[in-house]
Amino acid sequence: MDDSGCEMSGDLDSQLFFNEKDGKIDSAAKFDNSVSISRSSSSMSQTPLEYFDIVIVCSLSAVEARKDFMNFAEKQQWKVFLPRREKLVGEDEFKTFKRGYDVSTYIVLLLTPCFEEDVWAVNRFQTALKLAIQEKRSNVIPVLYGLHPTKVPFELTAIANIKREDEFFDHVMKRTIDTNLRKQRQMEYDDESSNLEAVSQDIEVDSMDLAGASYADIFSTMSAEHSPLPNSARFLNPRLFHKLCMALDIPSPNMNGDWRGLATSLNLKSEQITYIESNSRKPGFSATKKVLDVYFQKNKNLDEHSVLSQLQQVFKGMDFGKGIQIMQEALESC
Repeated sequence: MDDSGCEMSGDLDSQLFFNEKDGKIDSAAKFDNSVSISRSSSSMSQTPLEYFDIVIVCSLSAVEARKDFMNFAEKQQWKVFLPRREKLVGEDEFKTFKRGYDVSTYIVLLLTPCFEEDVWAVNRFQTALKLAIQEKRSNVIPVLYGLHPTKVPFELTAIANIKREDEFFDHVMKRTIDTNLRKQRQMEYDDESSNLEAVSQDIEVDSMDLAGASYADIFSTMSAEHSPLPNSARFLNPRLFHKLCMALDIPSPNMNGDWRGLATSLNLKSEQITYIESNSRKPGFSATKKVLDVYFQKNKNLDEHSVLSQLQQVFKGMDFGKGIQIMQEALESC
């Protein structure tokens, strides 16, 4: 399809002892009360999240339509996420599009006569429509390029569309695309990120968290992406969000000692837990981040204090001391 379209590294302190036979940390080894995993500000830095006004969906053959709309958008100084241009090496097309959807305010569908012949284009617009309905966002904009209105896909017939050749096209599009929404999201993200980047600090991992964990588990946790989504960042700043992920991502013999206990206590659906479990060992994947993002998204309309208090009560029920402490710090700062 046209548009298809992703490291933090940390060295374990030399105090750690590994069982050469199975690659596990020797739980009988002598640890200090906590093992400090040092991370400089440079090693913690990640590519800053960038927000866009629009993500484009069109068929692979819609070259002229895409060029025309990109030129129009450039004149309006709109920021456009073009999956084919923004994709990362090794990233699958679905992930690229989902990433574009998450960071864009609007989804513009360039509907040409050949649009429905492209299975990838159809899949993307259906995905965008489903997500928009779930999130109650009125952000899908069908633009007709040589397509007769009667040929518009059935799923889009309830959404107002506009023809590119319409005499009021420029006026309508300028009134529809509000760049202030993107600027506000970017500003909120940058403010939260600066809190994390301003401090260079050690992340402490208790020896009880490390006992019995494999090197692969710890490395996977250290290299995982822990940046909160915008809804999550509203409740928990990046530093505390990262700290919580670090505490729960490493598998524990006791289910209440890792993300599984949190997911169960928060009543995530079985299919959500299955999905997270199947991806939990993949490099760069943080199971805790996914659980927290689902929880904060579900409670996005509630006030911060209520949501964090509820989460603290969950950790008390799990008897997870570190989670209780992190929530207390969050509550004191909100």
